[in-house]
Amino acid sequence: MSDLKSAEISIWKESFDASSFSAIGFILELVYTLLLVKVLPQQSVGVFFFYLAIVFLIIQISKGIGIAVRKHVSSISKERTQSKYFWSGVCLLFPILAIIMVCLFSISMFFDSHLPINITFNGFLSILFASLGISIMELGRLQLAGSGEPGKAEKHRVLIGKTSMLLLTTLLLLYPSAELAISLRGLGFAVSGFVMINLSPHMLIKPDKKSVLDVLRFSKWSIPTNLLNDFYHRWDTLLLGIMVGAISISYYDSSVRIATIGFPLMIGISSAANVKLSGLYESNQDFETVFSKILTVSPLFAYPFLIVFFFSGEYILSVIFGPEYIPAAMMLFLLSIQQVFQSFRLQFEALFNSIDSPKETTKTSGVSVLVNVATAPILVLEFGAIGVLYSTLLSEAIRLVLYEYQSYSKLNTIFINKAILLQPILIIILSVCIKIVSNLYSLTPKTLFPISLLSIIVFYILLYFTSTQIRHIFTEIKQELI
Repeated sequence: MSDLKSAEISIWKESFDASSFSAIGFILELVYTLLLVKVLPQQSVGVFFFYLAIVFLIIQISKGIGIAVRKHVSSISKERTQSKYFWSGVCLLFPILAIIMVCLFSISMFFDSHLPINITFNGFLSILFASLGISIMELGRLQLAGSGEPGKAEKHRVLIGKTSMLLLTTLLLLYPSAELAISLRGLGFAVSGFVMINLSPHMLIKPDKKSVLDVLRFSKWSIPTNLLNDFYHRWDTLLLGIMVGAISISYYDSSVRIATIGFPLMIGISSAANVKLSGLYESNQDFETVFSKILTVSPLFAYPFLIVFFFSGEYILSVIFGPEYIPAAMMLFLLSIQQVFQSFRLQFEALFNSIDSPKETTKTSGVSVLVNVATAPILVLEFGAIGVLYSTLLSEAIRLVLYEYQSYSKLNTIFINKAILLQPILIIILSVCIKIVSNLYSLTPKTLFPISLLSIIVFYILLYFTSTQIRHIFTEIKQELI
């Protein structure tokens, strides 16, 4: 047994709690996007997502510092010392954000009227307000998670943050604008941030030089890793805004909100893994076995929806957003493939952060970004807006190979096991069967929708009865949850 609370948390219970609330968050985010699409003109929807991409890129600074705080908080038990690390993060965060905002204002003025989408002064103010609000949320969330409550952190992020965001966004019915939508999003998350800070160790203590330097040393890798990862995700939106226009962004980002249906499971597991693996590592307990199970379970909810989006993407988009979004069907399918890769990326980041090797994630993210930045413009010129996703999938495949290589180099372990390999094989078999039936009976996307949903159940049944590893993991999950 370990004195660290983080080492003793139930990985599956905390994952289940975090995933459940992430799933609620997914639904709220989808409703939120639907509200935006219905209230704002399609051009304004594109502007909103362009501004939001900038906000998400900025708050990776906050998230990087928060990850450093979480790591140190999860490695100690004394609440006084945990609070010291929290205030060290605060001392680092806000001066850096101020510098970033000055740079953004200067850049936006320099490029004024030279791009298809420009940052107006009101747009800049809304980006500033949203960045501050979400930064408060990220710091509070990661502090609470590091203190041994990753499930509770996700609960308050969703139930308070996203619910507040959604309720406030109804004000767009009175004053519809992309700038107000961004500002209200930041305000909603700021509310949840203050609540989570209040629930976590936060006694007012002056941080010492050591705690500030500890956070800074870890942040020098976690910040660039998060910046690289988010730039990598936002690069598609930014590039479409620069090279194609706002309508293509509305297709892309609306599709993302549907494609991320598997994200709640992977983000919930990642939230618990960052804390659990860190505690096991710090107390010299076996973490490789736990990580192998985590990696096996993480993509389980993303894989079967590949079939649904491939065969019924047009139908889903037309029902949710309207017939004008049908051209985004291929984007939806390719984005769902990206989510499978993301399920592995999140867990490998949790692994390397937990074993005090954030440098590995920075190096891997750097390579992925370079590949994406180099190939995306070329592929957009060749294939149009869909080219950004061809580039993204190439970068994701390279990232996964690099993570496996780093795992073998550092831990002498290959984490891709039979249960992981079996999952895409079953998806391919089921897809071929549905395709044969579709060709024989000339089925439409609408008719294929219930068939593709049924294939999800078939996938899980086949996986359970063909994989001993999956059955053992499910038994373990059942024992922890019941």
